[in-house]
Amino acid sequence: MKIAIINDTHFGAKNDSPVLLEHFIQFFEKQFFPYCQKNNIEEIIHLGDFFDRRKYVNFNTLNQVRTRVIEPMEKMGMSMKIIIGNHDTYFRNTNKTNSPQELLEKYFHIEVVNEPKELIYPDVSIGAVPWMCEDNMDTCVEFIKNTKAHILLGHFEIIGFEVLRGVYHDTGLQREMFDKFETVMSGHFHLKSRHKNIEYLGTQYQMGFTDVNERKGFHVFDTKTRDLEFIQNTEELFHRIVYDDSLSDELEKLDFPSFKDKYVRLIVQRRNKPVFYEKFMTKLNEAKPYDVTVVDEEIEINYSSIDIDMNMDTITMICKEIDDLSEITNKDDIKSIIKDLYQESLTIDD
Repeated sequence: MKIAIINDTHFGAKNDSPVLLEHFIQFFEKQFFPYCQKNNIEEIIHLGDFFDRRKYVNFNTLNQVRTRVIEPMEKMGMSMKIIIGNHDTYFRNTNKTNSPQELLEKYFHIEVVNEPKELIYPDVSIGAVPWMCEDNMDTCVEFIKNTKAHILLGHFEIIGFEVLRGVYHDTGLQREMFDKFETVMSGHFHLKSRHKNIEYLGTQYQMGFTDVNERKGFHVFDTKTRDLEFIQNTEELFHRIVYDDSLSDELEKLDFPSFKDKYVRLIVQRRNKPVFYEKFMTKLNEAKPYDVTVVDEEIEINYSSIDIDMNMDTITMICKEIDDLSEITNKDDIKSIIKDLYQESLTIDD
């Protein structure tokens, strides 16, 4: 038996951006559902964060998800188990009030997993653990310790995994508590990564510029062989272009029509040909991208005596500055808050 595994769909992301919502749903319509039908996959397990907003739902988002994802899934004879993630919950200290149960559990083909449980299949036992918070922490830890399941699925926050490329999460669950499982698959962190038996599956699709050049897609788990296959998403919504007009031949070869209805970030490193630059921008805008952001790296800034390592990412630079301030005593707490705020900012529209 083969099971399609998805996670962190975040319907309603970026303040219910209609552009992102269309991109998300087209992934299901053009890639996910056709693949499942072609390969006779009838069961889906979702590893949490089905919706993006914790406090309320946008009715247009709900309508689009219902009519283009939930109901077609039922018509195709597919069922889905949704493990609760942190974005699914109204309160931060308990999962008891959550959007999947309020909005989706009425559908017969959907089961919401809000308590740790074992999913029994002919060839394998799979443990399913919802978002671990203050209210259910002891119950979840006890389940992980005592379950006989071979595979563990959940929405975990584990120390030492990358949140963004080069930015590692330094709080949460210890890796060692998962050592007994053959494989642990988790949602939550959007970057695809693996350490020993623990794998963060990453998101199915791009959600921002931090996802440029990152592999996106979904996974298929074979219960008999216990192999996990990655199916790559070939569509990109976000594009980054480095502009250097000393390489004008390469810039002219860009596939401009591919930027239609896409987000484009133009990094200007060298602009010595004003006429060429104007023609380039005209051609780019004629492609009708959804948005173009120009980052001009040619602007001269006097850093005086400030020593900045330009190879550092934003969070590392901020944390280094905090470490260098002797008057701050609770540095770890401050850095943790900064990282949380930075992660939250990535889900806010400009």
